[in-house]
Amino acid sequence: MQHKGRWGRRLLTIIQYVGENEYLLMSERAEKHLPQPGSLQWHAKLESLPSFHFSGKNGHFTARKEKRHRDGDYWYAYRKHQGKQYRQYIGTATMLTPARLEQVAATLQTRMAQPRTALENRNA
Repeated sequence: MQHKGRWGRRLLTIIQYVGENEYLLMSERAEKHLPQPGSLQWHAKLESLPSFHFSGKNGHFTARKEKRHRDGDYWYAYRKHQGKQYRQYIGTATMLTPARLEQVAATLQTRMAQPRTALENRNA
């Protein structure tokens, strides 16, 4: 679910790292859920969402569920940095674990830190 704010739309479901390998799942109604990551409740909540914001130890991104023809739904991470949109495959709903989300955040951080090629600089 999204909310129209002063600067545009923002996601109202957030997964945030809070320390000691714990993640807080906050929903649009200011409910705070602490389902065990990887549990049935964790996956059920995330599966019911079209998107969410992840803020972990290794970075942050917006995750969006995308339908791929008859194959079902797949999740992708998006992050914008210096005017460029980065996209990273997360996987199916069963792959939405804190470890996988942290891995994706780290991959995006690494990709953003790489210098732009000459062709990218010329087209920017």
